[in-house]
Order: sequence, then structure tokens, then C-alpha cells
Amino acid sequence: ALIFQHGDTPTQFFQTFLWAKQAVDLGDESSKNLMSLGIDRYLVSLGHKQLFATQAHKENGKDCWCLQEVEESFSDFERQKFAPSYKKSIEWVRTLNKDLLCPENPICPLKLKETPKGFVPGFW
Repeated sequence: ALIFQHGDTPTQFFQTFLWAKQAVDLGDESSKNLMSLGIDRYLVSLGHKQLFATQAHKENGKDCWCLQEVEESFSDFERQKFAPSYKKSIEWVRTLNKDLLCPENPICPLKLKETPKGFVPGFW
């Protein structure tokens, strides 16, 4: 799963989710985080909003990090079963931008597509 997480294609990122989910199903609770990372990277690579708020990046030529948009219909209650809360993700990005002159709101200005329930087979 970790190797696929550092792949190049949406298919490879989805493999991260599948392998991490298999580990969780077999009892490895520590793989829940990798599962959320894989889903988010998969979704963002397809131009969709992420579920777990794990994906941040620097826009071209800028020093500041921003958090990719998050699907609002996915509850923070569900999010926290696999990853930190949305609030903690915002705090994480702000720490990445510490000592830089960055916007207070660290959400990327991109307009990603909605990620409706049923979009991630086997999960959401």
C-alpha cells in the first residue's frame, strides 16, 4: 500500500486504499491512516474533493501550503474513524506555513468536483 501511495496514477492511489483496507480487515488498525491517505490522493488526482483532509500542496511558484478542498457531505464523525478531524488538518497546514506570509484560510482556491456517496467503491 505504501508503495502505491507514492505512485503516479489514480489507479495506483486506489490500490493504496485496497491494500490498506485489506490490512484493516485483517486486524491492522494502524493501516486506517494509510487507507485515508490513499482515498484522498485518489480523489484529488481525479479532480474531486477529498474526504479526510490529508492532501495539501504548494501551488505553482508559491511558498505557502494549501489544503485541497474537502467533501462537505462526509461528516467529521466518519472522518475521525480513520484520520484526524478537519480542524486538526487545518491546524496541520497552518504549521506547515509557520513563519511565512500566507493567507489565514489555508484552503486551496481550486474548484474540485463534488464527491458524492457511492463514488469510492467499497467505502463511500
